[in-house]
Amino acid sequence: MPYELERFRMNSAILRIRGLDAARYGIENLEIPLGQLICFRGGAGSGAQALAHDVLLGESRRRFLRALSPQDRERFGGLGHPVEMEDASGLPPAQSLPGNLLHGRVVDVLHLRSDLARILQTLVQTTCRHCGGECQHLDDDRAVEVVQTHEAITDRCLVIAPLELSEPPTATVYDELVRAGFPRVLIADEVQRIDSDDAKGRRSTLDQLTIHIVIDRLVPATATPARLGEAIRNARAMAHGRVFLKIENNEQDVRWLNRQFSCRACGLSAQQLVWGHWLDEDEASASNQIAGSTLAGRALADLKTSQIGDFDAWLSNLLEDPLPIHCSTSDHTSLIVRARSLLAPAIELGLGKLPLWRQWSHLAFGERLLLSVAAAISQRLSGLLHVVVPPLSGLPAATLSVVMDGLGRLVTQGGTVVFVDADSAVAARAQVVVDLQKVESQEQQPSAKVQRVERDGMLVIRPRSPVADSTPLDPDLRLDLPLGCLICVDGSSGSGKSALLRQLTLGLTGSADCRSDFAIDATGIRRCLHMSDEVLRASQGTLMQLLTLGRDLARLFAATSSAQEHQLRSESFELERPGGRCARCEGVGEIVHRLEYVEDLVVICPDCEGRRFREEVFVATVRGASIGDLMEMTVDEAARFLHREQRPQAILRAAQVDGLASYQLGTPVHRLDRLLILRALLAAHAGRADHRDLFLVERAGAGEDQAGARQVHESLRRLVARGATVVATRAMAVTPDNADWLVSMGPGTGAAGGRIVVSKQVSGPA
Repeated sequence: MPYELERFRMNSAILRIRGLDAARYGIENLEIPLGQLICFRGGAGSGAQALAHDVLLGESRRRFLRALSPQDRERFGGLGHPVEMEDASGLPPAQSLPGNLLHGRVVDVLHLRSDLARILQTLVQTTCRHCGGECQHLDDDRAVEVVQTHEAITDRCLVIAPLELSEPPTATVYDELVRAGFPRVLIADEVQRIDSDDAKGRRSTLDQLTIHIVIDRLVPATATPARLGEAIRNARAMAHGRVFLKIENNEQDVRWLNRQFSCRACGLSAQQLVWGHWLDEDEASASNQIAGSTLAGRALADLKTSQIGDFDAWLSNLLEDPLPIHCSTSDHTSLIVRARSLLAPAIELGLGKLPLWRQWSHLAFGERLLLSVAAAISQRLSGLLHVVVPPLSGLPAATLSVVMDGLGRLVTQGGTVVFVDADSAVAARAQVVVDLQKVESQEQQPSAKVQRVERDGMLVIRPRSPVADSTPLDPDLRLDLPLGCLICVDGSSGSGKSALLRQLTLGLTGSADCRSDFAIDATGIRRCLHMSDEVLRASQGTLMQLLTLGRDLARLFAATSSAQEHQLRSESFELERPGGRCARCEGVGEIVHRLEYVEDLVVICPDCEGRRFREEVFVATVRGASIGDLMEMTVDEAARFLHREQRPQAILRAAQVDGLASYQLGTPVHRLDRLLILRALLAAHAGRADHRDLFLVERAGAGEDQAGARQVHESLRRLVARGATVVATRAMAVTPDNADWLVSMGPGTGAAGGRIVVSKQVSGPA
């Protein structure tokens, strides 16, 4: 067997994949049991992340997209790069955890929005702004049920149709009403006839624009439903959906039964919101639209600020409260029970304090993961393959324990869970562990010694006026951080670590439309880089471009005599700009053919034969090597070849130390896992970082083994040694024990977090 299976439990369903590229995925043949909690154990370059993301998730996605039309495939971005393999059997439908939600809120992740809109449509009670009465919408059958069953009116009533006219009535109008069988009108609580030219009813209404036509006279509680229903329908047909009951011997008692949403007491129409649209509104505009609306006795405006646990209690109260007269018991119960079933897993996983309307982008990594697991549990779908691509190591112990319990529940429901991590302590929680082949480490070159630049100055965070409500951080947060050191932001999941880094990013890079909720003074900082965002954006190009070597190498080749002789400028040697790159594949080296009914076909570009540049560019050489030859060199070979070039040499030596020595400079970025991409980006900045740079890193070293975490820590230390400032959330590579400065967030999570508990120097001069 090419890998080790620990604590293997026999299962009849087996996933088998054969003929994989072992150099990329760390394994040639994969065979794992379904219905288990499985760990792919391997760090940077082991192929574990590529195996989980590209093979399991990617192949499952392609199988789904093949069943769609070509137009629908394009809407989803096409089939993507096919995986080179011989055969795959037993692969179930797969989904990633956490989900790929770019926008939206907690309520969307829990799939609660549509059910919530139906609950509001059915159960919200709205008060008339004119008289304070209750506003309702009643169809014909419901109107009959209301007055016969719920209100049980036992007094004799007149069924009145308020006929609205554009001009005073003529004799023709009266004649038509009499011919239709309605010869009486209500005038000042008195019934009068209109069936003759000199009738009192005609004389009294000659100058009126509204005539109250008497449709029937009956006792609602004892009348047959057919008679009452016919009277209501006739009145609505005559008066454009409006009708009211006038109780005799009681001048003040009028019951409106309009088809439109209107007040039961005064009959005035009210605006009935489209609740699905209202849920999309921001809190301020939404509150203005629902003044006077309540749900279970609470102002509906409270919904936009409620937490998951609070809203569940709200729904529980709805089951106990008397029903509004316009809804049925079965609809009421089923809607609320379903909504509570969607909330229950989130509460059980400790997310009861999470605001329903918090933006997905404002959640911590642990909150995103737990929320996605809760949503998957609530769907109760068996047979799915859940793939957790982001590593779990680096999570606080309490959060990790809850996450593993949630993943175990998915397995209990009949699913399969695969997660990727190199940390043995995390892997030990799995039922099956797949140990992937690791890339043989090259002999590491000693990193260049850079004398640390001492810094003066502070990074200052202060409250902004007016106080913003959108951040999970304390609005009165005040924090002073020293520059030129490694700062560790510690705290439990949801305590505000990621939110603090996000506010720094917005404060130093955001536009006027997307600014920080705090005033941030960082005098002397010219550039702020959020490395997690940089990793996500690095989806195309080559390792050479990732290491930012393109422009330096282009200038090197453009300075050669052969390049000047053939009038090749520096842009001719860059892949980012047209000029020297292949015009057909635009420097990619491959061409993807979108085929309508079969798998997309990826072929080597016939013009450049995969070398990315036009043939005439290769005439320029440096010490006998063209730009194409250089891209085929490994990082180790390129470091020896370019030993005279100062800046490329610094970057390449950093890349060697970071474990990239065996990778060719022309390696496509999509063939590198996220751990390697982060290492490459850190190596790229190692050659140019200075005291004006601020680097923000979330969960540095998460998913690495101990050796890999040490390499990441050393990469961050190289940036600090050049005078840069690094702010990182606690994970494998950055802890309070190996940082210069500690910021502890808390004291709790959610509303109980977001505050500075500790901010202090922890080792050496900051």
